[in-house]
Amino acid sequence: MSRSPTHRSILREIRNILGWTQTTLAERIGTTPITVNRIENHSLKISKRLAWRICWTTGVYQQDILNNKPGQPQTPSGPLTKDSLGRMEEISQNMTEEQQRYLVEFATEHVAFLVKACFNDSPRKLWSLQSAVKSAVEEIAEDFGLTKAFKKARGPSSSFVLLRWAMTFAPNREFGMIKLKPDGTLVMGPARETGGKSAKKPGRQPL
Repeated sequence: MSRSPTHRSILREIRNILGWTQTTLAERIGTTPITVNRIENHSLKISKRLAWRICWTTGVYQQDILNNKPGQPQTPSGPLTKDSLGRMEEISQNMTEEQQRYLVEFATEHVAFLVKACFNDSPRKLWSLQSAVKSAVEEIAEDFGLTKAFKKARGPSSSFVLLRWAMTFAPNREFGMIKLKPDGTLVMGPARETGGKSAKKPGRQPL
């Protein structure tokens, strides 16, 4: 039998601070009061997706919610209080272009680390990594209720931007069936067992 937590549920602590009922919290995060009740009574383990919804609704750190961390719930602006939501909304609405640029650079940097790790460890996975990153971003957009806004902001984009960037590290190396030509064009061809320079084979068509 699993051991019961020695402290109260962090969801209940969040609700008590904000003055919300289980129904109010459930409506704000898109679930049912029964689900909230079961999580608070430790009969249901909270999912990562639901923890994210509570995070962007209240500001409380997602990992703290998942770990049911004891003590006063914490947000990026400090301990959660009744005034936290208004303060967070004000900060978000008045975010400068420089602060927005930092968030973009933060996200870009982490994707770059992932691509470099893939390139160094298993470059043939880059083709799949591109689709995985795209799928993960779309899933985040869905979880945050941003699918329509995300598609509008993204607009038309190249399917090969990630591969183009990664393959600049080794312009003469093939990644599965993909190769980057000196002029920057991606071409499709039969997969090779090893990397390195290879003669151009007939029949390849620019993508």
